[in-house]
Amino acid sequence: MKNNVLIIGNGFDLDLGLNTRYSDFANSDFWPKAAPIQIAPTFPNTGVHRIGRRPHPTLLEHVLAWKKITTWFDLENELLQYASVENRSNGKEEGYFIDKNIQYYQKLQEGLCNFISDAQNNEIQKDRIAGKVLKAILDNGSFSQIYSFNYTDLHKIAKSLDLRNDFEYKHIHGNVSDKTIILGVDESDLRTGYKEFRKTSSPYYEYFDIYNALKSAHEIVFFGLSFGKIDYSYFRDFFNGLLEDAPKPDEEKQNITIFTKDNNTQSEIKERLREQAINVQNIFGRSHLCFIGTSEQNNEKKLNEFYDRLKR
Repeated sequence: MKNNVLIIGNGFDLDLGLNTRYSDFANSDFWPKAAPIQIAPTFPNTGVHRIGRRPHPTLLEHVLAWKKITTWFDLENELLQYASVENRSNGKEEGYFIDKNIQYYQKLQEGLCNFISDAQNNEIQKDRIAGKVLKAILDNGSFSQIYSFNYTDLHKIAKSLDLRNDFEYKHIHGNVSDKTIILGVDESDLRTGYKEFRKTSSPYYEYFDIYNALKSAHEIVFFGLSFGKIDYSYFRDFFNGLLEDAPKPDEEKQNITIFTKDNNTQSEIKERLREQAINVQNIFGRSHLCFIGTSEQNNEKKLNEFYDRLKR
């Protein structure tokens, strides 16, 4: 059996009408609110704020509260920027201060879990491309590896779409069904006291050999991933290896299909790959790479070619 791979991200849920963005969470009642506090202007060139009569670094909850969160917001990247070892603007941090930040981080995880649990109960739009792609993949029967970067229950989604739900899949960052969600950052260098922000510090963290699954796959489908800095670490070795391996004849090249919202998000993904030193032009040359926009009007030809290929 061919080792075909499906990897889904938040765009999959969004295409089905589930409002599960970090920005949706931030604007919901599930977001832990920051306690009101009086802070005077920042000391010039120090990044240190004054609380009462003494200077003090700014708590995570207030940094996030001051963000203007509209249509797009990467909470995990905000955690990384805040706790990065390179971010020294916060000044000296006492233990009680770090403890308050960790406590707020834990509240964020709890709030996010409750938010997703509530959001996944909303009605699913059954006529969307995400549902049709999932049906085609399940009907194909050769996708031995299905990975989800989402916290939502894919079996529950499949049932709502009137699809079989006896397939196996893996949650990369845990799920809301058993309250094992993982919110955090990669193995970047963090300041003392913030190791809990790393995903690998979670008791629910598991390692998944995505690299070898992708390397041995003939058909690879990404649906709704942003390829952001934190999660890109799961794919870095695969794309680097694709560029380093000897070129293959067309019939041996892997089919890589990336479903994204539109031309703008396609452009953003390409730019994020370039930021990771990936030559996008060479990826096109070393594989059958195809982008399909779920909201584009001219996607019918690419979609039909995709569906026809899965029926063979």
